[in-house]
Amino acid sequence: MKNIREYLKENEESMLEVLAKLVSFPSVNETNSAYPFGEANALCLDYALKLCEDLKMKTKNLDYYIGYGEIGAGKELIGVIGHLDVVPVGGNWNTDPFKMEIKDNKAYGRGTSDDKGPLVSALFAFKYLLDNEVELNKRLRIVFGCNEESGFKCVEHYVEKEGHFDYGFTPDGPFPCCFGESGIIKLQFSAPNKVFEKISGGMASNVVPDNCEMTLDAKDIDQEELIEYLEISGIKEYALVEEAGKLRFQVSGKAAHASTPEEGVNAISFALTALVKGGLNDPAIMEFAGKINTEYNGESCGVNLQDEYRELTLNVGKIWLKDDNINFEVDIRCPFTFENAEVIDSLSKEFINWQVAALSDSPGLYQPEDSPFVKILVDTYKEVTGKDDKPLTMGGGTYARGVNNTLAFGADYQDDENTNIHDANEFIKIENLLQNTEIYITALLKLLEL
Repeated sequence: MKNIREYLKENEESMLEVLAKLVSFPSVNETNSAYPFGEANALCLDYALKLCEDLKMKTKNLDYYIGYGEIGAGKELIGVIGHLDVVPVGGNWNTDPFKMEIKDNKAYGRGTSDDKGPLVSALFAFKYLLDNEVELNKRLRIVFGCNEESGFKCVEHYVEKEGHFDYGFTPDGPFPCCFGESGIIKLQFSAPNKVFEKISGGMASNVVPDNCEMTLDAKDIDQEELIEYLEISGIKEYALVEEAGKLRFQVSGKAAHASTPEEGVNAISFALTALVKGGLNDPAIMEFAGKINTEYNGESCGVNLQDEYRELTLNVGKIWLKDDNINFEVDIRCPFTFENAEVIDSLSKEFINWQVAALSDSPGLYQPEDSPFVKILVDTYKEVTGKDDKPLTMGGGTYARGVNNTLAFGADYQDDENTNIHDANEFIKIENLLQNTEIYITALLKLLEL
C-alpha cells in the first residue's frame, strides 16, 4: 500500500483542480427553480457524481435532493456525508467568491472550508482505497447533499429512500470529533409596521448579519442621541442621511456563523437598539431593544439556558417588510440537555408585541464521549496529527443529527485560525486539505476492520 503522504502530494494538484471546479458553482439555495434547490446545486451535484463515475464508483442521484457514490460490497454500510450547497455571499470579498484563488498556501472561495473542501478530502480518501486496491469487506458510500444550509430536506429525502448508516461521519465540524450538537430552532417574529418606509438586513437566519438598512421619518429620531450610542457601540461603521424629512440609516457589522455569534457583530440588533437609544417610540421596536437588544445568549428574554457542555445562543439573522408587517428570523442553538419546546413556548409567551411562529425545530444530538465509535475517531486524529485534543460538543448543526450512527469529524482544528466560514474571504489551508484526507483515509481503514 502506497505511503499516504506521498500519495497525497502526488494528487495535490488534482485535489485543488476539483475543489476549484466545485467552488465555481454558485450553489446557494434557490426556490424558484425546476430543481429542488436551484440549478447551480443540481449542476454541482452532477459534477460530483461524474467524479465518482470516473473512479468507477456506483452512483445514484436521488431526485437532485442528494446523491452518492459507492464502492465495496457487504451488508454493512460506512457513510461519509457532506454538503455542496453554500450560504449566500455577503461582506467585502478580496477575491471572486466563486473563482477559487490560492494565496499564501490558502485556497479562497465560498465553500472551500464549508463544505466543499472537506468533501474533496473525503472523495480522495475513497480514491486512495481504490488506487491501492484495499480489500473492501463493507460498502463505503460518499454522499453529497444540496440543502444543508437551508433546511436539511436533502438528508430527510436520503433517509426516506436509503435508510441509515452502520457507521458514518460528516466532514463538517470540529476535530477530533463532535459527540454532541445543540438543538436548532428557527423562529419568525412579526409585528405591524408603524415605523419604516423600508428596512432590510441579513442573508439567512444562520448567519450573523453584516448589514442593515432602513428608511423612516427623521422626526421620530434624535440623531445626536443615536450617534452617541453608535459611537460607543462597537459596530464597524454606520451612515445617516436626512433628505426631505426622511432618515436613511445603514449599519455595517461582521458576519459569522449563527452558532458562534460572539465572533460577529449583528448589524440588525445594533441598528434596532440604536433607534430606541435615539428616542424611537414604537412598542414593537422598544420590546426588541429591551428583550433581544445586542445580546446573543437570550438573557433579557429569559432563555439563557446553559449546561455542562454549552450555553444557548440566539441570532437575529434576517429582517424585512411584507404585507405591512415587520418580520425578522431568529436562529437559536439550544443545549442538547434541554428541550427545544421549552424555548419555543417561553418566547411565545414572553413577547407581547410580536407574533412568534416556529419555522423549524431540530432536536439536539448526543452520543457518549466514551463510546467505541467516538474513540475510533479520536484515536485516528491523534495518530495522524500527534495532538491530544479532546472531543467536543458544538452549537452548529450537521447531517449527523439526521442520519443514525453518524458524527461530525473535522475538518476544523481547535488550535487553528478562523477560516471565515459563512463570512467573506472563506478559505482552507492547503496543508489542512491534505491532512484532512490522511485522517479520513486512516479512519476508513480502521472502520473497515470492525
